[in-house]
Amino acid sequence: MITRRGQTIVEVMIAISVGVVALLALVQLSNRTVVTNGVAKRVTEAHDQATSAMELVRTEKAEAGWEAFKTNFSSGQWCFDGSAVTSGSGCGVSGSEYINDVDFVFSTSGSNEQVVVTVTMTWTEGTMTKTAVVETVMTKY
Repeated sequence: MITRRGQTIVEVMIAISVGVVALLALVQLSNRTVVTNGVAKRVTEAHDQATSAMELVRTEKAEAGWEAFKTNFSSGQWCFDGSAVTSGSGCGVSGSEYINDVDFVFSTSGSNEQVVVTVTMTWTEGTMTKTAVVETVMTKY
């Protein structure tokens, strides 16, 4: 006569073990999702800040005209403080964790004048330094 009494206990323990492993996998997946969402949020915020800085530069060019714009931004270091592009380097954006630089590189090719504007946002993500860059080319006309 064969009994299944001990065999049933083993089956239950195996089923519980499989359930625990599956539950741990779900917890780890959930944790990773939260971390990834946080990183994505900061990248999006950094790009939004860089885009805001770029829009201010475009507005300055449109309002001041090319010559005044070129004179104002042709030398020195620049940064975005959250509301204006100002003289300086490595400014913090007010109310955020982002440090930034705004670079202007003017060039002339024949009668074509242009400037490459690069806004770089930097922040720390754990032990790593992350950056978000927005760049555009503006011409005299």
